[in-house]
Amino acid sequence: MVPWYWYALAGFVDSIGNYLIIKAYQFSSITSVTLLACWTIPWVIILTWIFIGTRYSIGQFVGSAICIGGLALVFLSDANESGSGGRNPILGDVLVLGGTIGFALSNVGEEFCVKKRDRVEYIAMLAVFGLIVTMCAII
Repeated sequence: MVPWYWYALAGFVDSIGNYLIIKAYQFSSITSVTLLACWTIPWVIILTWIFIGTRYSIGQFVGSAICIGGLALVFLSDANESGSGGRNPILGDVLVLGGTIGFALSNVGEEFCVKKRDRVEYIAMLAVFGLIVTMCAII
């Protein structure tokens, strides 16, 4: 059985991840936010490898490294941008990076919980606790 606090934690990090990504649109361009949201994939690979013990091939690590290199180029282009992409592109990029960490933690938590229980239960509980977190943020 999965304790309720795992669901609460997953709902919290997923909601915060969504908030940070949405907030990043105020500071950076839509292109940068969309591309940098792909950081979720390398984070999930790293976190599942560390915490769940998922095994990946060398090719998957090489592909992830290429992805990270491309995303680093997006950071560099935003650092040299002359203001056409938003008010503060670096802040927007950092917010996206924080949001992707939240998404990755949520995805790894999902994989952990689904291995122990039903996926329908996980999605329902994620929705319930995500709603609670979001309602608290609105108030």
